[in-house]
Amino acid sequence: MIRVGLLGASAIAPTAIMEPASRRSDVIVQAVVARDRVRAEQYALQHSIAQVADNYAAMLARDDIDLIYVSLPASEHAAWSIAALRAGKAVLCEKPLAMSGDEVRQIYAAASAARRPVWEAFHYGFHPAMQQVRTLCRDRAFGDLLHLEARFDVAIARTAAEIRWRRELGGGALMDLGCYAVHAARTLLGDPLAVETSQATFVDGVDARLEAALRSRDGVTVKLSCSMIDAEFACNLTLHGSRGELSFDGFVCPQWEGRLQLTIDGRTEQPPIDPRPTYDWQLDHVVQQLQSGVQTSSETAADSYENMRAIETILRAAQDATGRVNSV
Repeated sequence: MIRVGLLGASAIAPTAIMEPASRRSDVIVQAVVARDRVRAEQYALQHSIAQVADNYAAMLARDDIDLIYVSLPASEHAAWSIAALRAGKAVLCEKPLAMSGDEVRQIYAAASAARRPVWEAFHYGFHPAMQQVRTLCRDRAFGDLLHLEARFDVAIARTAAEIRWRRELGGGALMDLGCYAVHAARTLLGDPLAVETSQATFVDGVDARLEAALRSRDGVTVKLSCSMIDAEFACNLTLHGSRGELSFDGFVCPQWEGRLQLTIDGRTEQPPIDPRPTYDWQLDHVVQQLQSGVQTSSETAADSYENMRAIETILRAAQDATGRVNSV
């Protein structure tokens, strides 16, 4: 039995970890902790979690916890992931894993020293639909790749309590939404991705909307965009090849009315999408790895580092292009 401790009484935890765990017999959410004990107790009652820890340190010191799920603000990810690893716990941390490439390296250095694994929760990558897209690209099913576009727009209310509107906590469209687009482009095209242009609309120092043009080492052009202020939801991945194209609507959570469409030499088909949630596939992977006794891998560390480095480069280019003064 893998016993999970929730570091943070977050809105994403029920979907990302509690519901997948409830569908298994080998995982249990054992305890939760939040900065506010009363809030943690209310959260535990709402979600039928048996125990509440007094504070973060007390959670990490427990001997009945195997895996810590970190869903704190991004600004807290590195410090508490490192603390959990040093306490001998495996870590599943929400994206983005850290605030900088340097912090990512510190996390994986701690994981290596503790001989405990850590995963950045890019859940969409474990789903069979995304695995199929990777295979189609690798096999050049629709010819040589020429252009990739990835977009993720979600309207996020601008309130004082919303951490995604606070830069010091790791907020911003690129860190919260665009990180998926960056990760998908890197997954399919490899590293490095050279940033050609990047522009953003900043609101009180937070990138509310961002669009970037990049190019892969093989010359594939890339357009990435994300927004917290556009009213219409968008989550699309499109790849253009020399013999056709592939579109993947809802690529981040394909279980929610996602659609794959593949056109090759003028013939179009829509491969079926497995309805099982991405988060279930992610937990499958984590459980299998833990049960096999795996330690953190250099490949996983490199992926997290390169993604964070790409995010930093794109954001810095947008800041330089706008002089950090654009606002709405």
